[in-house]
Amino acid sequence: MILYTCAGKKYELEVVGGFKRLPGSRRGKRERIVELTGQEDVPVLVTDAGTVVAGSQEIVDWAGAHPAG
Repeated sequence: MILYTCAGKKYELEVVGGFKRLPGSRRGKRERIVELTGQEDVPVLVTDAGTVVAGSQEIVDWAGAHPAG
């Protein structure tokens, strides 16, 4: 994992393997994503409070509603 800071928020980035359009390439690589969201798609945000936010726009919306401070 890599630690980043953006807009006053610190976060870790975890890269998962596999490509959506390459059949079988995700096999065994996204169990944690499925565990959290019920799907294999990323991005997924897991907050310090344990809230799971899936999807790019949903993450943007969450960040706008929870400014750093």
